Amino acid sequence: KKKDPLKNPSGHHRCWASINNKDDELWKISKELFESDCVMFFGSIRWGQMNSEYQKLIERLTWIENRHTTLGEENIVKDIDAGIIIISQNWNGTHVLNTQKKVLKYFGFNVINNLSWNWQYTDIDTDESKQSYIDANKQFTKIFLEDNNI
Repeated sequence: KKKDPLKNPSGHHRCWASINNKDDELWKISKELFESDCVMFFGSIRWGQMNSEYQKLIERLTWIENRHTTLGEENIVKDIDAGIIIISQNWNGTHVLNTQKKVLKYFGFNVINNLSWNWQYTDIDTDESKQSYIDANKQFTKIFLEDNNI
């Protein structure tokens, strides 16, 4: 366990990378996570999978899942609702959404279906045209910004 009351007030944070690297800042995320009733994960799809920033976060938080599945300890996120929002251009959105909801359930989060969705511009997986990206931006802006007066 990280033995710093500022960086680990809950006593739950224990990640070998955090302990062995003094400049690691994962504690900032886990501290907020353990104080939350609900957590929303956001990401985009690149080449058919979640982007590297999201993947890195999930990899860094694996110790949460290991506590209850591998070590048989208490599930420390069981009372935290979670959702995931994914934005994608043209490929694999529905499949990735379903997979990531399962991942969050494996972690022990209470995944809320109404807080989990994917927006994908087109189902044509080979559509990488410049015009497709321009049109996707226009549609996204209209749906999520203009229609909501943002």
